[in-house]
Amino acid sequence: MASRTVAKDIITLRGSAAIVSEFFGYAANSILYNRGIYPEESFAKVKKYGLPMLLTQDEGVKSFITNLTAQLSEWLEAGKLQRVVMVIMSKATNEVLERWNFSIETDSDVFEKGVSREKSDREIMREIQAIMRQIASSITYLPCLDEPCVFDVLAYTDTDVAVPFTWIESDPKLIANPQMVKLHSFDTKIHKVDTLVSYKNDEWDEQRRPRHMNRYGEYRRVKGMRNGPKMEKMGQRTKLTRPGLPHTGRPHGRVNLAESKHDSHR
Repeated sequence: MASRTVAKDIITLRGSAAIVSEFFGYAANSILYNRGIYPEESFAKVKKYGLPMLLTQDEGVKSFITNLTAQLSEWLEAGKLQRVVMVIMSKATNEVLERWNFSIETDSDVFEKGVSREKSDREIMREIQAIMRQIASSITYLPCLDEPCVFDVLAYTDTDVAVPFTWIESDPKLIANPQMVKLHSFDTKIHKVDTLVSYKNDEWDEQRRPRHMNRYGEYRRVKGMRNGPKMEKMGQRTKLTRPGLPHTGRPHGRVNLAESKHDSHR
């Protein structure tokens, strides 16, 4: 009887860092599009992970995400990054409406012993596909964002990480009494990424939450400040924020939003 051999790809630390940082770039684009933070017409469709994905064509946002993923890749390769959080806030009040939390577990043996791991690219892609599909369907389980919004990106790092010029110390931008939805995870065998979104819940219709997703309470507390290069010590961790560009768009098929001054060139 013929046997079937499943090919495994060698995953190095640098390769894993590249996979994870690239994932963050596509995930950020997907969140900005599907949550209506930028106008629908400012995105172009590409194919990635075997799925149609939307990428911003705004040069300012593209530059921001490119620089962001480059810095995340550097921290991942150094084993210094524990978590990345994309925060969506009200433009008018700075109230935090959503926190997209990506927690990272790193295989310590890779740093201590210099070993590599094995996992097929196809298997990693399938795991990432599941997360991207959940982000794309977020309109079905998150409240509508019916006001102009801005975003920040927070990075939780080791305390010995030097603060890059474009990052600033930050508070954690928590949500009071949030609701949380646990999404899928993916694992390169060197870095494991767990995904969770928390959101402000104002008597939202409970029946809209998908049955297959789990909800949790949020209890972690840290401290800091807003809008500028931001860093917070948390035992063995430090939290940095890179403020996002304060563009606003319009939720697709929902309530129109006023455009910010950064959209005035359109």
